[in-house]
Amino acid sequence: MEGARSLQASLGLHRAKIDALRDLEERLNARIARLGELSLSVKTLIDSGPLLLSDLGMDGKDGKDGKDSLPVLPISVESEVSVQATLSNPHCEPQCAGSPKSPSSRRGVNRSVSWVSPDEERPVCAKEDAPRFPPHGHWVPADLLERRASFQGEAAQKLGGRQVQLETKLGNVPCILVEPMGKLLSPDEFISVGVAIVFQEAPHSGSSVEEWAQVLKRTKLLDAGLSVAFPDLGQALLQRKEEGVSGPTESTELAADFQEVFNAILSSTKEDFYILCGKGKGAHHAMDLAARNSAKVVSAILFAPTSPPPSSCQSFPGPVMLVWAQDDKKCPFENAPLWAEQLGCRDDAVAVLRDPSVGGHDLARVLRKDERTATDMLAFVAAVLLVAELPKLKADLADGQNGRKSHVLRLLEELPQHLLTQLMRQQVGMKSEGTEGHADDLAAALLAHVLEQPQAANSIMQALREWINNDMPSGASASE
Repeated sequence: MEGARSLQASLGLHRAKIDALRDLEERLNARIARLGELSLSVKTLIDSGPLLLSDLGMDGKDGKDGKDSLPVLPISVESEVSVQATLSNPHCEPQCAGSPKSPSSRRGVNRSVSWVSPDEERPVCAKEDAPRFPPHGHWVPADLLERRASFQGEAAQKLGGRQVQLETKLGNVPCILVEPMGKLLSPDEFISVGVAIVFQEAPHSGSSVEEWAQVLKRTKLLDAGLSVAFPDLGQALLQRKEEGVSGPTESTELAADFQEVFNAILSSTKEDFYILCGKGKGAHHAMDLAARNSAKVVSAILFAPTSPPPSSCQSFPGPVMLVWAQDDKKCPFENAPLWAEQLGCRDDAVAVLRDPSVGGHDLARVLRKDERTATDMLAFVAAVLLVAELPKLKADLADGQNGRKSHVLRLLEELPQHLLTQLMRQQVGMKSEGTEGHADDLAAALLAHVLEQPQAANSIMQALREWINNDMPSGASASE
């Protein structure tokens, strides 16, 4: 056990170094984009007349405090060790974690600047192909930003998405839709696996937007082909109140409003599968909607929900993931058994709990401190979407079609390699030396097996459900 813990700590350090290199790469790209801006600015000023140091703001003074006028781009490298502690495995001892800077302390890079002369202000934009890097890493081309004003809002820029207005019976509800880069560039060819919808009752704030931006970065949900919607019903209700229009007075009326928002997102995105997420009170709305729309909702992910749990927990048939830090003071972790009981008493229940030791009520901090929780969220999403996709693939194969195979392959590639290896051993009956290889190769081989023997889809679905219900064991845990 001591050797396993040491190995896990070493792996955590290596992952942290990889993340640090990725962050450094992003900052280098930002500096390259900045150099492009300066080059374009110099060319513009040269073409327009005599070039003066004061035109470029390079006279060494800014006229106020004597500091250099050119901005300094900060580079901060995070170093962290994952913290792993789950309620279902009391023998797992938490590991120490580093203390990286808070995500909110990072200053963003402004990719458009203004050069001021005594006569006029001339805006100089970045090169047309210069990318903007949101926290989740899926860059947005500059020409797309200029063509669509919906990307320009402050909250949309922080989340790396675009603003949309959901038309509902209670009026327009603002929503930020974050989509993978491939869907923005080539929506007709992109393979989309579904939409995750995040609910919270309070209006969006700067801190909450930054929190969810870090969640997207840590979980890498966009990499799996999943879009994420952040409707702001709280802001819509607040605006109605300011306009003198009475808002919902009972929980049934509020539930109807959330249903309206959900229907509007369905109409605008038109996907086959949806995952509902909620934090605090938003977890109640997520579960209520999941229970009423189980034909479209394949799963729910709940973050530190308020208590007591709603009765809808027993009505939703899909898999549920519960993420709750043990040191949460706002929504005390002591209430977790109440939720576990409600979620566990369902027929054929599939549920998993992740309970990191530290993080409080800040989900970004939870995922920063516990790498396993962030990784398992992506694996959970891929597994539950596969459970929903495989019956469709099986039906298509029965009709002589295989249009869903690209969706299945994309999700298989997001599963942990040890799980793919286990599935290959179960399905193909190969020995361990025959199932080693890259995760993408294993995913392709497993899909080929299903295409040849469609009945294998049933056993794969059952194995995925059992893996979730057994606390999603890692490769080391599964082999012990």
